[in-house]
Amino acid sequence: MHFDGRVETQLCLEEVRQRTAWLVQERGVEAIAVCFLHAYANPSNEIAVRSLIEHEFPEVYLSISSEVSPFMKEYERWTTTTVNGYVLGEYGNKAADRTDGDARKGTRQAYFGEAGGYLDCPVFDRYGLARGQTVLGPALIEENESTCVVGVGDKVIVDEYYNLVVEISALRSERESR
Repeated sequence: MHFDGRVETQLCLEEVRQRTAWLVQERGVEAIAVCFLHAYANPSNEIAVRSLIEHEFPEVYLSISSEVSPFMKEYERWTTTTVNGYVLGEYGNKAADRTDGDARKGTRQAYFGEAGGYLDCPVFDRYGLARGQTVLGPALIEENESTCVVGVGDKVIVDEYYNLVVEISALRSERESR
């Protein structure tokens, strides 16, 4: 891949398949980080590799640089993507672990000053949320590393990469009134 995104050498998916099979089956690799030169300019090769690995090796934790750190600087993209792959492997955040939105764990009280005190709110398991799922506040979304507090009237939408996109009601109201 050239710096401007032009493809110099075509990707051989069969070779990727064979090497991935060897890594997974012979070496016991559980997480793979994909970082191709200049993928920030054209991520098509990384996306093709991701599709192949997700389809044929769904048990593998996968991290690709064009999604994790889609910026120029190769060293920074490579290290960030590698660390992300390691963390995914350690904490089990993979597509195969998801349960299609069956994420509700129960309820508990949490303090919301804007509501005048403690409220009963649903608690969700972050790793059980599905793509496109919406969580309305007040709510708590728990994961191994942190807890996302969804305020009263706010909402969280899970995007196609399982990121939590938070919409704060005060900001939403301000935008809608313009």
